[in-house]
Amino acid sequence: MLRHDDGTIFACSQTSYIDKIGEHPESRIYVSVQFDTLPKTFAVLDTGAPWCILNKEQAIELNPNYKDEAIDTKCLNIRGEKTGGVLIRLPVRICAEQGEDIIIEGTVFVPQDERNLPNFIGLDGFLSRIKFAINPQSNIFYFGPIAQ
Repeated sequence: MLRHDDGTIFACSQTSYIDKIGEHPESRIYVSVQFDTLPKTFAVLDTGAPWCILNKEQAIELNPNYKDEAIDTKCLNIRGEKTGGVLIRLPVRICAEQGEDIIIEGTVFVPQDERNLPNFIGLDGFLSRIKFAINPQSNIFYFGPIAQ
């Protein structure tokens, strides 16, 4: 996929991304993901988000008692509004079209309000634990594990 100048592999997987979804007019990077055993969905790739975000309805679908397994209660600033919620840990998969999917035991924020927010893949607890690159000319997201 992508290599360093010395020929070593930087990213061994890739997937295409979409930059608009539904009625949202702003450009974003939406990649195909899977939160634990939920069906595949799209999530916004957001290096400004401290954690992944899973909407409340899907968290309940995954585990009606997810609040009982929370590792912390936090307040997150989402689009200029403070939003309370809980942090949970669960496997998050980025789905590859070429190469291998990558699964990280991610830290996921579940907001407690009823706003219709998309899901997010955030920096801390996920993106900071992989290598990734974006080619906006071809809408390709490259990714791979950080070498141990």
